[in-house]
Amino acid sequence: MANVACDNLMKRYGDVPALTDVSCRADDRGVLLILGPSGAGKTTLLRLVAGLDRPDAGTIRIGGAVVTGSGRHVPPHLRGVAFVFQRPTLWPHLRAVDNVMLALVGRRLRRRERRRRAAAALDRLGMTRRARAFPGSLSGGELQRVSLARALVTDPGVLLLDEPFASLDVELRADLVRHLAALKADRGVTMLWVSHRYEEALALADGLVLLREGRVVESGPVQDLMARPTTVFGARFLTDANLLEAVVGPDGRAETVLGAVPCPDHRPGDAVVVAVSPDAFLVDGEGDLHATIEHAEFRGRSFACTARLGGATLRIHLKDRLAAGDEVSLRLITPPVPVREE
Repeated sequence: MANVACDNLMKRYGDVPALTDVSCRADDRGVLLILGPSGAGKTTLLRLVAGLDRPDAGTIRIGGAVVTGSGRHVPPHLRGVAFVFQRPTLWPHLRAVDNVMLALVGRRLRRRERRRRAAAALDRLGMTRRARAFPGSLSGGELQRVSLARALVTDPGVLLLDEPFASLDVELRADLVRHLAALKADRGVTMLWVSHRYEEALALADGLVLLREGRVVESGPVQDLMARPTTVFGARFLTDANLLEAVVGPDGRAETVLGAVPCPDHRPGDAVVVAVSPDAFLVDGEGDLHATIEHAEFRGRSFACTARLGGATLRIHLKDRLAAGDEVSLRLITPPVPVREE
């Protein structure tokens, strides 16, 4: 079992709090996506799990065993984890296969066996033809594949990914994500994946943690949080949601330009914020929401529009070809939800 459990982690750098009471879980063979803006504490969390830094308080368990906490701190090389950084860190004077072999130094393996395992790790990532190339002749995507092979050659139970594809173009990111999907399916590696962007990891992720200023703002299953964020910050960060202010009526619902929204956790008279995703709309001649397009911009697969609807200006994403001045009838395919100030 390679599940990872972090409980009540606290970390300060001098007078600056990096993490405050952070708890999260990555299930065995699962992928936990860790999101948040710069300075949210994402990399700090990975470094604590890896054992590169020690928390000021809290406990970390890997496979049910305490690796940090209660006076115990297992060193990084004994945790069964591997770390892939945003920028590949390879020795320029060593060939790709030799860089991968370095991860096996110190193990009781003959050089021939170390080379065989390194070559096999590169082959899984489609790098056999470039195994003897020096880092200076490799592309960005190839460099990151070598880094990933070096991490995986030790057969870790946990793989820590710190924005490993941030500097790569869309096609290369998609290619490496496919490799990670195959590794998850074939080898059952548990992953903690830090990112500013989430689109590339959504297909793999099971759980999601959203950090802000070192605190957990949202956590739970990916599909649940993407469909129904619970906070204003989560709604903005995860879905670029439209936020509508309203007041809860006597019937427990808030009247908005999109209709009445149930607010079961609020009392009549409470001020609430209602979130609706730009992707929640569909053009429908029989829809009961009538809007005027103020601006439309083609984004490759859809039109990002600004629409005037019942006195409110909303961002909506539509597949229909539209232009400023068009009047359309819309239907909601995902209901608006009340969200709380975090």
